[in-house]
Amino acid sequence: MIDSLVQRVLTHRPNATSGDRELTKRTNALADLFVNGVRPSSVRWVSNQQRRWGSCTPSTREIRISERLRPVPSWVLDAVLVHELAHLVEEGHTRRFEALARRYPRMEDADVFLDGYNLGLEQGEASESREPFGCDAPRPKKEQGSKTRGRSKTGRQARLF
Repeated sequence: MIDSLVQRVLTHRPNATSGDRELTKRTNALADLFVNGVRPSSVRWVSNQQRRWGSCTPSTREIRISERLRPVPSWVLDAVLVHELAHLVEEGHTRRFEALARRYPRMEDADVFLDGYNLGLEQGEASESREPFGCDAPRPKKEQGSKTRGRSKTGRQARLF
């Protein structure tokens, strides 16, 4: 019975035991589907990111994903990977970046999931608020009449990734 429960969890949370090789394969497949086949030089799980879900260094084309994402559903991890892949094409959070990242159909759902997941992780911890996906990329200046930020369908403030 325990073996079947473990197998069931691993089926629904395949990243729980995946290594960097599997993460790279997943990233390349997502790149082909959503980001014009762009390729990072490396993709790896890291344990030193406590304030970010993932990070990307465009100059070296390296993507790092926080170990804290191992238990999340695959579609949430995929959203973070697409977000980081989009940084390989467009470094900042520009309209072009936004258009690339939003090609992933569950990006907004992943944002909502990660907001809740972050709250759960912070239970009992004194922590500063995090940027969406933990990105430090420069935000575009809001132009007059720009709709860069706005309200989502749910009425909450929409985020730029």
